[in-house]
Amino acid sequence: MGWSTVPAVGLSVCTVTNASPERLERWLLHVFDFADEVVVTVDATSPTATAALAQELADVCAVAELGGVANPAYLDRAVSV
Repeated sequence: MGWSTVPAVGLSVCTVTNASPERLERWLLHVFDFADEVVVTVDATSPTATAALAQELADVCAVAELGGVANPAYLDRAVSV
């Protein structure tokens, strides 16, 4: 079997965010350079424009109640620094 028989593999990039629309847009434009699929979950407390941008640009978008923090683990790190 040669390499020609190996199926192509794509890259899906997933994120959970409560970023500003401007920050999310910069990140998405960077990720589109190498990702075949972009999946974004937006915290429901994010600005409305953040969710609208994610729905417009991402391949898959969801809005979830995350309590204002995309990753609570960062709280521990921020407090202990």
